[in-house]
Amino acid sequence: MILNTIKSFFSPIPLSVEEVQHPAADYFTIKLTFASDKPFDWHPGTAGMFTLPHQKHSGSGFRFFSIAAAPSEHSIIIGTRTGKEPSAYKSVLINLKPGDQVNLRGPIGSFGIKDPHSPAVMIASGVGITPFRSMALSLLDKPTQTSKLIHSSHGFHLFADDFTNVATQNHNFDYLPVESRKEAQEKILSSIHEFGNEAYYYLSGSSKIVKANQQFLKQNGISVNRIITDIQIGY
Repeated sequence: MILNTIKSFFSPIPLSVEEVQHPAADYFTIKLTFASDKPFDWHPGTAGMFTLPHQKHSGSGFRFFSIAAAPSEHSIIIGTRTGKEPSAYKSVLINLKPGDQVNLRGPIGSFGIKDPHSPAVMIASGVGITPFRSMALSLLDKPTQTSKLIHSSHGFHLFADDFTNVATQNHNFDYLPVESRKEAQEKILSSIHEFGNEAYYYLSGSSKIVKANQQFLKQNGISVNRIITDIQIGY
């Protein structure tokens, strides 16, 4: 796996834009298809480095994004927020047209389900939901694993339809969208009371919120080795 990752950085995977969607506010999703028969395997929850090889813009020429698609979908999906003023990179990214090329290097990171036999409590804020789409879809193959997804986001929950569909098909998966940090902590505390240190707790979002949730878990008796974090930078 490590050798394949190193090779992919010297030999990027070419992708072709299938569609760019703007579901709400400053949220965007980009669906990409493989533009060659070069193999690319990833573990649900991991990320990649994406470059725009034929686009001219100032600033950084790459970004890291979690891969929101499950391997079974045979495509790549990423999600991002632009903020009020999109960066030079994101201004190009969200205006890509079908057929435009994007290069992918990776996969990167080790975020993902650590133990299929332990309950999984997934805790996301905002666009930190992206790695959990792939992870939730992978749970369709593990219908006996108890899992919960707590997503705190004000006004809009990215990929909500996908998570609702997973919950419909897998009765051991609970999708819990909330609007505030207070509501999220109530759901987290309920999960702690239910599972304690039998579960793994997966955190994804901005550095500030991930650290706050990590501290909340520890204050309520969860061991550090049961907390798995994925800090989103530049999403």
